[in-house]
Amino acid sequence: MAGLSGSGLVSDVQGTDTRDFDNDFYKAGFSLGAFVNRQISDKNILQLEINYIQKGAEQVPDSNNNGYFKLTLNYIEVPVLLRHRIHFNANNKFYNNFEWELGVSGGYLFSYNFISGTGYSYTYSTGSLNTIDISVLGGINYILSPSVYVGLRYSNSLIPVMKRNNLPSTFNQYSLAFNDGNNLVWAFSLKYVIAGKQEVSKE
Repeated sequence: MAGLSGSGLVSDVQGTDTRDFDNDFYKAGFSLGAFVNRQISDKNILQLEINYIQKGAEQVPDSNNNGYFKLTLNYIEVPVLLRHRIHFNANNKFYNNFEWELGVSGGYLFSYNFISGTGYSYTYSTGSLNTIDISVLGGINYILSPSVYVGLRYSNSLIPVMKRNNLPSTFNQYSLAFNDGNNLVWAFSLKYVIAGKQEVSKE
């Protein structure tokens, strides 16, 4: 099967919030791409995607209009993942429309943009960013029809977009130091199959 996909997403980069040192996922973005897959067993599908995805981080201004920044990271990303169909019964009804998915992705940062306001003192230059992104991802899908399915996906990078030797001192205040500088993304996607059809059990 082959198809097209679009996603709305929220993202963050752990450690860039200098106000309360948490991940607020204020940065909205999107992803557009295409996919191909192959059925490898009754319940399992191997899927390859290529996407343009906009990640990044944002801190909204405080009540005095201080502390604003927005970092936009533009990637070409290639995820490879396993989709597994879930079969279960609930209230005497059979369900076969849900899937879980797990995989990895490789990405290339081809451009970025950074703007900031009063009270945000850090800057992010080309030299402070890693251009290669390796992420792990997982999610759940719901098949609406043989041609359409929707999904919720989370991804977490293994290579920090912020090079560790260029991290602001505030990064050290995080309890999850292993994740400092990493891309974190929640995405809600709509995928449309344009060649081939996925089976939806009527049992």
